[in-house]
Amino acid sequence: MLPAEPSHLEASHKAGIEYGTLCGMSEVQKITVEVPAELLAKARAASGESWAATVREGLRLVAAGQAFKNLRAKRGKVQFSQTLATLRDDRE
Repeated sequence: MLPAEPSHLEASHKAGIEYGTLCGMSEVQKITVEVPAELLAKARAASGESWAATVREGLRLVAAGQAFKNLRAKRGKVQFSQTLATLRDDRE
């Protein structure tokens, strides 16, 4: 007897895990987005990836941008336990 066919969601989830597209994601949401063809072509050329991978990378960059903005807001407000000179000496 053959095993039951996996559902579409199970199959795409498994494929995503195998190909590394769901790393760190708890769920997947399929979306439809209209983008200018020229913008997508430029982004794909820059990434060298498929359109889906290019869009995912763009979303990651937007999310990371907020994290960097939060870090910049802390500039000069965090005291470190080691000096810059000590950290540089550690490289040698």
